[in-house]
Amino acid sequence: MKKTIFLYIDAFRYDYLKYTPFLNGLAEQRLRGNLRVEPMHQFEFTIFSGVSPKSHKFWAWYCFNPEQSPYRWIWPWVWILKAIDNKYLRDLFSYGTALLMYLRGKTRFVKIGAIPWQRARFFSAISDKSFIDRSPMEWPMLFDILRQNNFSFVALEWPLVGKSQGVSLRPWLKKEKNIFDYFFILQWMMVNPYNLDIFFQCFF
Repeated sequence: MKKTIFLYIDAFRYDYLKYTPFLNGLAEQRLRGNLRVEPMHQFEFTIFSGVSPKSHKFWAWYCFNPEQSPYRWIWPWVWILKAIDNKYLRDLFSYGTALLMYLRGKTRFVKIGAIPWQRARFFSAISDKSFIDRSPMEWPMLFDILRQNNFSFVALEWPLVGKSQGVSLRPWLKKEKNIFDYFFILQWMMVNPYNLDIFFQCFF
């Protein structure tokens, strides 16, 4: 069976192809086109489902949802967070929160970004599930269709790996070398017991 590698490179505009001869050469051999993106929507939920954000309502990373906010607990500590605020603290906070959410069965990881500490408790991720997870919204995603039709696949959306069986945490697959090593290990395992049909890499 012919194997497929699917690369989804975030924030790569159509006109950037002229600066990337290799990717441009691949594009010239296949169907390609310019896609107009509606502002502020969650592009991956649209591109992997074909459903407009006007229907699925996933417009941004966050929505106003203070009852479900993973940041509710920080309110008494806001003054400390504001006093020592920096990029490293926000990254640590984002990854720590993502781990806690994963342990609670949620797989949609988003960073706190530049949200002011005193307002973070009002916001929650717009979806509980990653787009590579099982049934993240009421419409089927490409990955749901692959599962239903018994196609084996691997989809990487750091720090998650999605497969036919579901998703798992793989934080060490952030560096390109580790990703390709992982891919070649899967290829080596193709004959038995794991037959890989499609490999997705989602760069964020």
